[in-house]
Amino acid sequence: KAAHRAGPVLDRDLVKHQAAEFIRRYAQPRLRSWPELQRQFDKEINPVIGGKKVQDVTKRDLIDLVEAIVDRGAPISANRVLATLSRFFGWLAERDVIATSSAFGMKKPGKETARERVLADDELAMVWQAAGRLGYPFGPAIRLLILTGSRRDEIFAARWAEIAFGNVLEWILPAARVKNGRDHVIPVTSEIRELLEGLPRIGPGDFVFTTTGHSPASGYARAKRRIDSEIAGSRGGPLAHWTFHDLRRT
Repeated sequence: KAAHRAGPVLDRDLVKHQAAEFIRRYAQPRLRSWPELQRQFDKEINPVIGGKKVQDVTKRDLIDLVEAIVDRGAPISANRVLATLSRFFGWLAERDVIATSSAFGMKKPGKETARERVLADDELAMVWQAAGRLGYPFGPAIRLLILTGSRRDEIFAARWAEIAFGNVLEWILPAARVKNGRDHVIPVTSEIRELLEGLPRIGPGDFVFTTTGHSPASGYARAKRRIDSEIAGSRGGPLAHWTFHDLRRT
């Protein structure tokens, strides 16, 4: 009867509602990667345990959740989800929502090794040429990854306010957008300047690569597949597995 009288108030302890609070109060103010945490809750965590009260979630529940991701062939994703769960339940324990973290003591299910992929000169040329056929916004963004050696999100979420056109073009990434938390100057070559000056300005927003004018272009995974398809069609076969971060290492 007490629960019935309290009604929806008790729902605040559901995983999905506490997850929303975690994103709002903890992740967004502290982590540039918070959209990825939000994606993990939306796609991996909430569909499985989102309807349970956080006090009722057991370690067995979390093990089952993580192992299901491993079983579908994504052990690295399972590691990332486990890291998010550990951070989430640790945050709940700190706030006295739960007594102890259900994720305490859980080990990573997947073995990770550092990537060493470096593209050969001809491979890099293929990516460059395929990006040129891709068009705006992802074509020039990928070419800037190659020209600057920057991280993917540093380029794809670039803002015009970071770029000062003049006799000497200056491009300064603010600390909030850089992994080490310090302002970072991107050395600008004539090729980079020519590419930037040729880009369209879309909408009232400040994003360099956008289709709406209000937010950065989304769908870079789709753009990667298109690049791979372009390369496979031109060379008669796919390029050995590579990622956008491999361009930085190259």
